[in-house]
Amino acid sequence: MPAAYIVNQVEVHDPVRYAEYAALGRAAMALHGGRILAAGGRVETLEGEPIPSRVVIIEFPSRDDALAYYESAEYQAARVVRGDAATVRFALVDGVALPD
Repeated sequence: MPAAYIVNQVEVHDPVRYAEYAALGRAAMALHGGRILAAGGRVETLEGEPIPSRVVIIEFPSRDDALAYYESAEYQAARVVRGDAATVRFALVDGVALPD
């Protein structure tokens, strides 16, 4: 089963509350085998509409693990803490199983 990725585009409005959310989100992510591949680095839009200032890419062992993270009680509690501290877009992207 190929890995799956959650890609987040984030515009932070309240850095203090967002940091609280991020800590809770990382704890929830770890429970489901997630690991951050990219977060908080410089974002440069190459085509199309500008991308928000923060992009986070999280890898999970499978689509099921990614959905279990997103739907978990732990992550849902983190979302409550985030509230309107950020505007976000989340996407679940399936990885590709390449032949050996």
